[in-house]
Amino acid sequence: MSVMARGWSSPPLRGWFRKKAEKRGKARIRFFSLESHVIKYYTGVNQESKQPVGHKGDIPIIPHRTKADTLGRVLLLQNPDRLWELEAENPMQAKQWHDRIATLVNVETGGWFTKQAENMGKNHERYFEVEATEIPYYSGTDYNGRGKGKLGSILLSGDSVCLPHDKAIFIFNQDRTWELSCEDEQQVLHWAKMVQERARTIRRRDERLLRDSSPSGGTQNTSAKEEAYAQRLEAARAKLPPPACPHSFTADDLNKELPPLPPSTMVSQGSVTSMAPPFAPPPPPSDDESSGLTDTYTLKPSDLYTNVEDLLLGESEDEATD
Repeated sequence: MSVMARGWSSPPLRGWFRKKAEKRGKARIRFFSLESHVIKYYTGVNQESKQPVGHKGDIPIIPHRTKADTLGRVLLLQNPDRLWELEAENPMQAKQWHDRIATLVNVETGGWFTKQAENMGKNHERYFEVEATEIPYYSGTDYNGRGKGKLGSILLSGDSVCLPHDKAIFIFNQDRTWELSCEDEQQVLHWAKMVQERARTIRRRDERLLRDSSPSGGTQNTSAKEEAYAQRLEAARAKLPPPACPHSFTADDLNKELPPLPPSTMVSQGSVTSMAPPFAPPPPPSDDESSGLTDTYTLKPSDLYTNVEDLLLGESEDEATD
């Protein structure tokens, strides 16, 4: 099975390895075969049919969970439940298997999304897989990370349009618009590109079949289809819902300085209100007052809460210097 889609086959990878025992035991020479997302190992190979015989066990390759590495000619496979150590005949063989397994692990053709209900209904989290002409979805996954319990499918055609928006992808078909959301923005972008590529491949196939069946009018029909697809793309963009947040703050917004408050602005009970000074500043002190002959306290401008920061701190300049 291909790393890109079911039905697109890739040549199987087979070879002999010395498998180390999980706990106590003797290392055994086994014949290994990489089939889809599972490595099967056997006791030997039939000399006539060249097919493996004596199946002993499986090593699942779990997307984004299996870790592969090499140490000389030793191939290391780490799964959540066990570490597998396979000794190859030479480092080149170990590297060849490592590269193939790493491709299976890293290329994502399946993922979890929340499927929005078509009409009035409840949204459900489903596991989706991208195939050549459809996107089936399942209730869960099996032991090797593939879909299990098929519930439905999204059919793809050359007319399908897929657009990312916020944290969701929208697939526009003639019969329905599908909305699949998740919290991983990278997964959203990856899937949008992958579905677009599938639709483009189907569209090119249809155009090729049209040219083969009608050599004289194939080019004209292809141009008309491209124009029609461009119109569908614009129509799909117009159908996208408004952003969840009309204005999202960025790091640049946080670095901007807020405009200063006007001098007469005061803060009261959590709200900002404009307020004129309650009275004019007091007159300058007389000679008697400046000489200290009177014990009358003179109100100074600094006693007034004319600064928002003074009000928030709860102390005037005089109080701060005591």
